[in-house]
This record gives sequence, structure tokens and C-alpha cells, in this order.
Amino acid sequence: MNMTKKTFLIMAAAFLAISAPAQENNGTPSSKKPVVIERQGNFSVGGSVIQRPGAYDNSKFVGWAQQVETGQSARVDHAFVDYQIPAGAKSLPLVFIHGYGGSGVCWEMTPDGRDGFSTLMLRHGYPTYVMDLPGRGRAGRTSATAEVKPLADEMFWFDIWRIGIWPNYNDGVQFPADSAYLSQFFREMTPDLSDHKQDVPAINALADKLGKAILVTHSAGGFPGWLAAMQRPSEIKAIAAYEPGGFVFPEGEVPEKIDGLTGGCAGVGVPAKDFEALCNIPIVLYFGDYIPETPSKNLGDENWRVRLQMARKFVECINRHGGHATLVELPKVGIHGNTHFLMQDLNNDILADMLAQWLADNKLDASAEQPKAEAKSQQLPAFTLFPARTFSKEEQSLIDLSDAKWKWMSEKDTVNLRKLFNDQAMFVHMGGSWGKEAELRTIGSGSIWYKHAEIHSRDVKIADKTAIVYSHIHLTSEVGGREVTFPFTSSEVYVRHGRDWQLLALIFTRMLGD
Repeated sequence: MNMTKKTFLIMAAAFLAISAPAQENNGTPSSKKPVVIERQGNFSVGGSVIQRPGAYDNSKFVGWAQQVETGQSARVDHAFVDYQIPAGAKSLPLVFIHGYGGSGVCWEMTPDGRDGFSTLMLRHGYPTYVMDLPGRGRAGRTSATAEVKPLADEMFWFDIWRIGIWPNYNDGVQFPADSAYLSQFFREMTPDLSDHKQDVPAINALADKLGKAILVTHSAGGFPGWLAAMQRPSEIKAIAAYEPGGFVFPEGEVPEKIDGLTGGCAGVGVPAKDFEALCNIPIVLYFGDYIPETPSKNLGDENWRVRLQMARKFVECINRHGGHATLVELPKVGIHGNTHFLMQDLNNDILADMLAQWLADNKLDASAEQPKAEAKSQQLPAFTLFPARTFSKEEQSLIDLSDAKWKWMSEKDTVNLRKLFNDQAMFVHMGGSWGKEAELRTIGSGSIWYKHAEIHSRDVKIADKTAIVYSHIHLTSEVGGREVTFPFTSSEVYVRHGRDWQLLALIFTRMLGD
């Protein structure tokens, strides 16, 4: 087939713009399609009732804010839950838990009107349940005694949440640097009227109601998430934690406190039997950018430096006890600029795709109407194969080079891969895209082990000094210690470098079936 260089480069540019999963057949990106909601609503879970002794006298009026409490009751300490269930939903719902100073709104929206994280996961087919924990947001009725007064603290949180160092924004930050966005962002904050003693019971109550769920936590919501998973091991099937602020360890194995300017970070000991529950479910932790390795004079740097270091110890401890925990430090996989509120950042769609891929990798994405075994068979659809033809000598040399690449990736041979990868190479995966050095680190460390590519058909296009090798494959990889197999079309873009070909881009496009 003849192809002009201009047409070829346009096609190559289009492939470089692809991010998995693949677009649906009509060419419209799934993130832009209308979402069909089967059911939605809200309810309260957990809580208690205060009942004052005596008989209520309904003839007395003291005032709207002042009451004679004798004989009256108050329902308090519950959580408020917003839910949406898409048509054709997955079987496991996602429960979103917010952190300090906010409510479930941080999961539901972005300050500039882009899809919120819960909506993005709704687009991936997951039922979503977004909590306002007791004493916050729409669950403000509490039994705790709290003082509410105006508190000017926004510059402090600007620094703590790593948006920048007030008044300067961090370079390359995924947070729009305009006053309107910042104003909307800070107006999400809500008073905290809770003593936090009811957080775990409320999460447990929702888990009991749903029967089974996956927790998606943020910041201070991470710690009650660990506790709830230990108390509801049959109901909570996995946890995805975004920059959790606290960690548990088996008693007798708690690391030393890591000191820092904001009070440091200390692990909390729990009975080994309880900790075991965390070793029986998949866990992933995500941390954003601008977190230093060494002590700093900046509060935000310090607050998250100590927590990231403790997170590494937490993940190591879980895996040492036979668990399946993964720590994803986004800059190390080529994703830069994320603040502490990474679920609202400009690249939240990429992070949602990354979470969806992790859920799929861990067999947590079965549809409600089909058993998991059947769901697995649907992950491996039959391909529409490239037409069989005879390749030219140059085309065959590129196929041979592609075969060598898969072999080197399987063997974690970063020496030969470094020679093959162009310095400007980009790698587009289900969970994001990154450059040459990040890909070599990923392969060398075994974070992703490309064990075997079963190749079903191929085609090659060459235009001057540029070529693309298309392959229909079933790729078996080991991710976080678990082996998974997915169908892809891999698109390898090669450029001439002297007398040799170098890989400029490798794009994985997930096949969703015919």
C-alpha cells in the first residue's frame, strides 16, 4: 500500500495522541460520551440518637436556635452518601472517602467544571458512593462539642497541599494558576464538627449496606480506611489510597517516628491478626509531586516527605507479610505536577484511567451481570487480523527488531533496550505516558514485567526515515506481583538513526472486543 510521507506523519501523530483504553467504534472518546445513569440518590448511614429524658411540651416556644430539650431527640453522627449507578455497572462499587477540611465534594467536582474523579470512574462503569463523613459537609449534625469561628488559614493550606509556596505556584503544577479557580477550590472547605470517633463506624455501616466495596481514600481519610478494612474483611475487597496521612503496622513492628516540621509521622500498632486483613486484599497508594527526599524548611514539603517515607515502610511491611501492596510515586513513572488534591488536578482523567487499569489488573472489574470467569474470557477477544502478506526485506528487519525488543523486555535487558530507545522516546500505557528513563526504570525494577507477548498478526508501514510496526497481541505481564493478560494493539514508531532504527514511541491500545 502506497502512503505519502505527509499522510504517514499525520497517522503517526494520531497514534501518539492515543491513550488507552481504546476509543469506541464511532471514534468518540468515552470521556466525552453521555453517561447513562440507572439509579442515583442519597441516604445516611451509621449514627446514633440522643434522647433527652422527660416529656416534650409542645406548647412552649423559646426560639428557633434555642430549645427546651426535655423529652426531645436528635439524630447525630451519621455519614451522608451520594450514589450513582451506571447502566451495565461493574459488580464492585467504589466508596470515596475525603480527608481533613473538606467533604465528598472534592471527589464529585473540579473547581473549573471538568469531570470530578467519581464521574470519571462512573464513566469506567463503576457504581460510585461518595461519603461526607460525620460532622462534615451534609452530615453536620453531630454529638461532639465543637467551636466554630472564622479562621483565616488559606495560605497555610496552599503550602501544605503543595500547590506552591504562597504566593508562588509550583513550576509545572497541575493546578490552574488563576484567582477564580483558587477561589472555587477554597470554597470547597467545610467546618469540621466531628471528634472523628464515628468515621470508622460510618464506613463500616456503608460497607455492611453494600455487602462488598472498594475504598478510595484521600489524605486523612486514609487512616480510617485501613481500620475499616481490618474490621470488615469480608466486605472491603480492595483499597486505593491517595496520599494517605496515617499508617498501621503489626504490634512489635512499628517503625520509629519520622520527625518533621509539622509534627512528623508515627505508625500505629495494631494486633497482627487485624493487620493480616490488609495483606489479603489488593492495595495501591498514589503520591504526587513536589515531595523532597531530604528535610526542608517548607511546611508542605516536610508534611509529605515524612508521610511518603512512612508509606514506603507500610507497603514493604504488607508485602513482607504476604500481601499485595503497590506504591506509585507519580513522578517516578513520568507523571509530574500533581498537588495533594491530585484527584482534582488537571490530569485527573489520566489518574482515573490509571486506577481503572489497576482495578482491571487485579480482577476487580467484572460486570454485575456476569461471573468473573466469564468476564475474564471477555478480556481476551478475537482479533480482526491484519491481512496476511509478504514483507519486504526492510519490513522484515523491523519485525525482527520488534521481536528482539519483546525478548529484551521479557528478560529485563535494559542495556540493549537503552540502545534501542531513542532519547525522545515516549511510552503510552493504560495508566499514563512517560519517557525513556522512566520506562527503563519500570522494566529494570520489575514494576511492570513484560513476560510474554503472544503475537497474532502484524503490519508494517514505512515512509522515508519513519516506520510503524502494528501488532495484535495478548500481552502477559506481572504487575505488583500479579500476573495479568490483556489484548492490545501495540504501535511501535521507529525512526532512522544513522544506519539503524530506534524506537521513538510504543503505544498500547487496549482492545475492548468486537
